[in-house]
Amino acid sequence: MKVEDRNQLAVAAASKIHEAWCEGELRAFYARFKADYDKGVDIGPALLNACIKNGVKRNEVDLDTAWLQFHEFTVSEALKTFEGFKALFERGVITVKRFTRRELTKEEQKNAGLSNYNPETKEENILRPFVKLSADSQRENLEAAKGAVNVYEEYAKRGVSISELSKPKAQHAIGTVIHADWMMRNEKTDSNSYLFTSYKDLDDWTKQQDLDLFSAVIAEIKKDEAKYAVAQEEGLPAIDPDEIERIALDAKAAESSAGLMD
Repeated sequence: MKVEDRNQLAVAAASKIHEAWCEGELRAFYARFKADYDKGVDIGPALLNACIKNGVKRNEVDLDTAWLQFHEFTVSEALKTFEGFKALFERGVITVKRFTRRELTKEEQKNAGLSNYNPETKEENILRPFVKLSADSQRENLEAAKGAVNVYEEYAKRGVSISELSKPKAQHAIGTVIHADWMMRNEKTDSNSYLFTSYKDLDDWTKQQDLDLFSAVIAEIKKDEAKYAVAQEEGLPAIDPDEIERIALDAKAAESSAGLMD
């Protein structure tokens, strides 16, 4: 595959990956927030709890209750159905904020819009189209997409067809390799340490995120299979997902040990 075609494929897939992530995050947030609110938990604590995954606060989620009051909406009405809740997100009433590594440039701030970036706190609303995100927020999706493209190429070199890669029996192997790629690319921190484990031990939602990532790449390839064709190579060893995962886990364990010694 040509370098420019590979990059184009990664960008297209990254956009789809982000769309799927936004939908999943919104559904998960809705379910957690609604469960707490229905139990009588106040809005503030319920919002805070909805941001927590595996005991760690991940993102800052805001619900513009002033907007609801002005338009004579109650929180209960807003939470009645996911579709109604999602409609509020599309109106900008719900935002999911993430810290950027730096203050965005004036051009990036203009692209984001006043309601999507706070220069004082350096927080960016990430529940919006991929092309509107800052380079910082786009980076992980792009790197993940490039990793998934590489996985596709390695299987294609060995003569594995797209239809075979799409079969349910291939999903565990694909997910294992995709997750190993993520572990190799990312630094282990307090907020993501629970993800540095075997693919089989991840929760179902996280497993599905890895599979959705690869599916986004396959969907783009199917639009023009000739353009993204990969030549087969003779003599390549079979891909061993368990061995790839072991190498990734061992590498991270070595990094952790080195960190403790410093």
